Amino acid sequence: MKSAKYSLLVSIIGIFSSQIFADENPKFENNILTIPFVDSSDYPGKYRDVIFELTLQNTWQLKDYQHSLNNGQAVAIDQADLIVTNTLPIQAFLKVSGGYTDCESPLVSQRLVGTHFEVSISSHYSLNGACPGVQVPFENTIVLPIYGLSAGTYTYEINSGSLLNEMAITSLTGSFDLTVENVIE
Repeated sequence: MKSAKYSLLVSIIGIFSSQIFADENPKFENNILTIPFVDSSDYPGKYRDVIFELTLQNTWQLKDYQHSLNNGQAVAIDQADLIVTNTLPIQAFLKVSGGYTDCESPLVSQRLVGTHFEVSISSHYSLNGACPGVQVPFENTIVLPIYGLSAGTYTYEINSGSLLNEMAITSLTGSFDLTVENVIE
């Protein structure tokens, strides 16, 4: 029975790992450190493509960064469905749908603060040149990292924070309960 659970877990990780980890890990090459997303106190993933260079004095010099909302906008989310499995290890997914223009790519960032998951979905322009700006629907499944969490009530909010509120983007919220500590012994 345990081997079946582990096989299922490995399969699920395999399915989502290419989506989750493809370009979201920091990279260090030729004394250049590139960090895909950096949180601020008011917004997860506020900065993206942050580039530092290691100097000859062994200090880091900030070379470049992008503000997540400067060349894009918050993505309109129409619906968010929470999916929580009922076997250990418990897993939680947010299946979100909404729209963005065909000139943009959605960027997903998240963090856990206490018992609250902050999820932001913004966009950045991914094409150079002219763009017709046609609205494109999207659907994305976001894995909430709940392995190892204690029993309790956890909340989530999608597209919250002062920057998104200034743009009059409506956030979606919800909660779920973990009735046991989410670990395999």
